[in-house]
Amino acid sequence: MIQQKRYNNPIWSNPWRYRESFFIVAGLLLCGFALEWASGGTGVPEFTNLSLNIAAGLLVIFIFTAGIFFRKQVFILWLSGIHAAIGAVTGITFMALLMGLTMQHDGYASGWVVQLGLSHVTSSWPYLLILVYLLVVLGIAATKRIIPLSTKNVTYILNHLGLWIVIFSATFGATKVERLEMKVKEGEIEWQAFDKKNNVWVEMPVAIRLNDFVLEQYAPKLGIVDNIIGKILHENGKNVMLVDSVASGNMLGWDIRVLTYLDQSGKAGEAYYLNNETGAAPAVKAEAISENKSDTVVGWVSCGSFNHSYEALKINDQLSLIMFYPEPKKFLSKIDILTPEGETTAVELEVNKPAKVKGWEIYQVGYDDQLGRWSDTSVIEFVRDPWLPFVYTGIFMMIAGAITLFWSGRNNTPTDL
Repeated sequence: MIQQKRYNNPIWSNPWRYRESFFIVAGLLLCGFALEWASGGTGVPEFTNLSLNIAAGLLVIFIFTAGIFFRKQVFILWLSGIHAAIGAVTGITFMALLMGLTMQHDGYASGWVVQLGLSHVTSSWPYLLILVYLLVVLGIAATKRIIPLSTKNVTYILNHLGLWIVIFSATFGATKVERLEMKVKEGEIEWQAFDKKNNVWVEMPVAIRLNDFVLEQYAPKLGIVDNIIGKILHENGKNVMLVDSVASGNMLGWDIRVLTYLDQSGKAGEAYYLNNETGAAPAVKAEAISENKSDTVVGWVSCGSFNHSYEALKINDQLSLIMFYPEPKKFLSKIDILTPEGETTAVELEVNKPAKVKGWEIYQVGYDDQLGRWSDTSVIEFVRDPWLPFVYTGIFMMIAGAITLFWSGRNNTPTDL
């Protein structure tokens, strides 16, 4: 009878439960979509450093004050409970679902999709409002456990406050990540990088000297192209053959066999010869035999380069054998990092293997695509995320909380949020 009476309580009468929680979340989302629509789908304006610090400071002060000094108030108790938590998590999950169902930053999205912020969910008003609500719920739940400070409360605080720090830092720090691009030529020193976001050149705290750029490539592949429509008939890779000195295979009813493979070549007359000059291109002398063995075609195929023209082997009026340009296997820059203090550090910079210096991470991101393996230019990216240490702090707190929970046992874990 008691349960029946609680369930039949009018909405917004104490104690608040899931109904009120979902109404609040729905209200926040509707307000967010309304703001997004009113702004023309431009999303949340970018914070300046000052406004970001003020907003973050006010949020922290509110959470700390509510969790410490008003933790016994009915509304604060509800905010720190499981009902509010489930509603907040449901709201953020709903926004994540919308993000997965719509193409993000799609220039061809429908007008209403853009105006509702569905094409840029993470920078939209509804996402911001529901995320701040989640931070408030999670933050108050963690801070109210500071008093009294017991073993089970320490475990609780480490896990929940650690998660709060990760979400808070990732949210407010995402807009403050700096990405600068630097192009360096072999034998030269560069100390300026370009900020595409603000369209300005920035002088870096270190200079980069490129000693050598190295690009390793996979062997090229052969394929079939339709001469009439100009379409490659690869059929999801079925009609593609990796080249080596003894490669053979069947493509669209034609038996293809490699007679000669030259990794680097130059053309003289009607044939190709081994050549290692700048711009030398791979070439293959191939044989194509029809399915009924009635037609045989022999000739050279090359993908070409910036210094040599490509060449295809015409099998018949409809089909031609072509060579795809070799895909990069590995590329790296042998650089020296020079500091104003006169220090020089030699580094081999590879993709996904950054170097770290003076608070910056230096990544290998590209090269001169037109020159390919003969590129004398390396494209390097400088990245700095001032909020990243706080994210790591939150992660380490959650790890410590998990260890503490393991040792203290599940019986010491509170049953609320």
